[in-house]
Amino acid sequence: MQLNDRTIVITGGTSGIGQCLARTLRDRRNEVIVLGRAGERLDRMVEEGFATVPCDLGDPSSIETAAHQLAQRWSRVDVLFNNAGVQYNYDLMSEVLPVGRIHREIDIDLSGQILFTQLMLPLLSRSDCAMIVNTTSGLGAYPKADGLVYSAAKAGMRSFTVGLRNVLRSTSIRVLELIPPVT
Repeated sequence: MQLNDRTIVITGGTSGIGQCLARTLRDRRNEVIVLGRAGERLDRMVEEGFATVPCDLGDPSSIETAAHQLAQRWSRVDVLFNNAGVQYNYDLMSEVLPVGRIHREIDIDLSGQILFTQLMLPLLSRSDCAMIVNTTSGLGAYPKADGLVYSAAKAGMRSFTVGLRNVLRSTSIRVLELIPPVT
């Protein structure tokens, strides 16, 4: 698949890998829609000329609202980059992990991306050659001691990617995995 003249949605597109992807893909004549939590970073992407949709992947109602807004504004999506992520570091030996932060980390890094992907399937199905790219992490296979929740969520995202690839095998939607070594 050539990545030009496509409609591309990027979660977590306001910083890091997602922001770099957004800028690079826009420079290749794509329409890039950046999703991120509302705030200054999303506003800066608007100033750079990106279409944006606010979305907090830790909040199912925000995910559903974002998916609805995308369906209202675009007739199809060619590429979905599931790139959002958050990593909280803990010392398991000396502190109790706050349950709320554990849930938030798993929701953003895994559960929210699964829900968002499911809600995007109708728009992706309208493309003659669609692609879902899930950003996982080498830490999903080789966890680091102070990032065990993040590592577990990324391992789950890898399993979701493999399973989704099998489920969508007979469709026009391809599923790929981007594995940065230690993010």
